[in-house]
Amino acid sequence: MRLLSLLAWIGEVITLRGSPADAPAGRAVFLQFAALDLLSSVAYLEAVGRDYSPALIAVLLAIRLGVVYGVIALFGRTARFQQTAITMMGVSAMLTFLMLPLATALTRADPTAADLDLQLLRLGFLGILLWSIVVEAHIWRQAVHLSFWFALPLAIGIFIVLNAVAGELMAFE
Repeated sequence: MRLLSLLAWIGEVITLRGSPADAPAGRAVFLQFAALDLLSSVAYLEAVGRDYSPALIAVLLAIRLGVVYGVIALFGRTARFQQTAITMMGVSAMLTFLMLPLATALTRADPTAADLDLQLLRLGFLGILLWSIVVEAHIWRQAVHLSFWFALPLAIGIFIVLNAVAGELMAFE
């Protein structure tokens, strides 16, 4: 797939019209999307001024991929792991890049200010964050053939667990 086709496909997934089944398969694509996801994470952490180690970012990605594999295996759909993981990493990278300007502006803003523009920034950040959970539920729905209302709590649970793990691991750093 060409770059513009990949971006269009990710856009389709983000707007809940695309499917992980449409993801390009292959080890090279998997590694490229993993690198893109790592790059987006590093850019985000740099933008908000958070200390990190590249090894920790890689470990967090490995944990996330392990959770994806575990859920896929639980539903007996291991053949879909690569395409599901590629979709998850692509969506994660794209939404992280969309959140980047908002996170940067929020980091630089006075947290005690009650300005309308600051409130709109917070609302935009929260909106993208919540939409990312909806998109992951859509991906789970497609990948393991769940109804959306079963996939949504799954996506929320995974989001909570992965963020708790990331918080704990970053606290040790």
